[in-house]
Amino acid sequence: MNDFNFMIGFKPQDSGEVCLTALSEEAQVELYNRMHSEFEGSDLEEGLKGAWFAEFTPAYCTNCDNCGEKFFLLEKNGDVYSCVRGQGNPDFYYGNIYTDSVEDILSTAKTKIYLAHNRQGIEEECISCSHLHLCKTGCPFVKNVYQSPKSYTCLLQKQLYKDNDYGEAPENFLYCYMLKNHPDGAEKYYKPRVGPNSLPDLILRDPKLQAVYDPEAFVLSVDGEEYALRSQLLKTERDYIFIGKKSSIKIYIKKEAMDALSDYPVNNALYMMLLSGDTVVYGDEQREKQAHIMTHQIFKGVLESNESDKEGYYCADIGPLLALYGNKLSGTRSNNLFFTTTAMREYHYTKHKNNAYYHFNAMNLPFQNIELYYIDFEQEEE
Repeated sequence: MNDFNFMIGFKPQDSGEVCLTALSEEAQVELYNRMHSEFEGSDLEEGLKGAWFAEFTPAYCTNCDNCGEKFFLLEKNGDVYSCVRGQGNPDFYYGNIYTDSVEDILSTAKTKIYLAHNRQGIEEECISCSHLHLCKTGCPFVKNVYQSPKSYTCLLQKQLYKDNDYGEAPENFLYCYMLKNHPDGAEKYYKPRVGPNSLPDLILRDPKLQAVYDPEAFVLSVDGEEYALRSQLLKTERDYIFIGKKSSIKIYIKKEAMDALSDYPVNNALYMMLLSGDTVVYGDEQREKQAHIMTHQIFKGVLESNESDKEGYYCADIGPLLALYGNKLSGTRSNNLFFTTTAMREYHYTKHKNNAYYHFNAMNLPFQNIELYYIDFEQEEE
């Protein structure tokens, strides 16, 4: 008696059959409380506090970020489904072991569970709930049956979590969970580590570093779409662009950025670096890094003479420049385009030399960047 599980039923998909009525969330909690009232202190307390309600604990399948990475049901004909709940449903069919590769089945499983969760979205109530790291919003199959973003046993789970100490959510859990399951809304939940001598702390204490890392200093325009550039060491999402010979690409530089950290701004220049996604081994330390393709500087006087359609910013047309190096870039990995100024770059390396904490935190290029793929859209004439 201590080894069985309670399974809370849910309303079936529309089948036309006469079925038992599913317990409401309130009735589920009432059942849970009545079982505790009856069996606490008895020989069945082990089951009460263990196996009976194990389905609703963090150890069960619903606690997965994506159950398609861990759980599968295999039929005798080779068909693979999510579980007994998803069996026979095309949205939870992953493939057949006799006709599909293991890699394809695993990829399909992960994708279909991701889509199942995203069809229903996520509610603010779940985002702000202190139990999200335990619940993960529940079974994706049942959520789609109910057309609800929440677990159909939400109240029962909250009661069970209250009665047991499962611990608090790990640091930045919400951001990591959202990034994996609802990436479009993830960035606003990121909480940067700002402890002593972390990079955000070092920037906060140094006005010159604030200029180096200014998130408004550089704006890239690609075929009319703008990207506000940030340091790759600080941003929480990665933008990718796809460009070719005919792409219109402009870089806007805030006018104040060209004067910052420079005793003689006329000598200052916009500083661009283009790196391939392919790697090489550099230097005495033999560190593997992205291959450096191009460095290019445009001095302030030239920028001042260019027309700009963005108020408060200089402008440079860099499409033709990047096209010169298109055939040198990686075609399989994302390439990297960095922007800074000569003065900012010099201050970055001075800080590197003077401050070991900064050296450790900003060992890789910290400048504002974007990742890109270069695609030659032109087709050879037959």
